[in-house]
Amino acid sequence: MPSTQPPPLVVLADGVALPIAFFERSSTATSLLREDGLLLFRNAAAARIFTRMPPGVEDMIGHNITELEPRAFFEERVRMMRRLAIEERDAVFRDIWEGNQIMTHVHLLPPQPGEGMRLFLLMHLPTAGAVSPAPDDDVLFHDPAHQDLGPLALLSPRELEVLALVGEGLTAAQMAAKLHRSEETINTHKASLLRKLNCQNAVQLAVIAHRAGLKFDDGSRFASRGR
Repeated sequence: MPSTQPPPLVVLADGVALPIAFFERSSTATSLLREDGLLLFRNAAAARIFTRMPPGVEDMIGHNITELEPRAFFEERVRMMRRLAIEERDAVFRDIWEGNQIMTHVHLLPPQPGEGMRLFLLMHLPTAGAVSPAPDDDVLFHDPAHQDLGPLALLSPRELEVLALVGEGLTAAQMAAKLHRSEETINTHKASLLRKLNCQNAVQLAVIAHRAGLKFDDGSRFASRGR
């Protein structure tokens, strides 16, 4: 039966291994996941990002991430890891967690002794603003539709689009032209955004959009899959 304990050494490549203590001391949010979603390790930095746990569970180590909410978020990640294990590939996931964008670098580890399933080393890097990963045939870039929008989940698809455009610095007139709506309609959406997000001005809205790395097409993508 596969072990539910982290290996004392994490084999990164042939002849390259680091003790698990190296990652424990790291300020980079790091976790070690089995391809089925079983969490074998996460350091303090990762625990600070992903704080939710099921009732009665004190530490997610030894539990499956699909026990966490929102289920759709974590189930989609596990499906992707299954695919990566089959295709023998690394990946970068654009994650949004509680309204904050996190670029998760997913590294497929070589087969581990005594472990039937493949393991992944994940590094979760908070990254504000738009991201455009360099093309790499060996690394899959995945922009999931299932995200944890946090306070942004209160917004309609149109409001998400307007918020993304505010983050890009567009004026009401420019937004109206892009969305084929009147400036009055745009200003109504902006007033709704200010109210729902408890902001005082457009600058504060832009900060929220930047923190989430919000893109114009996110509104329609997230709405089509549910938030």
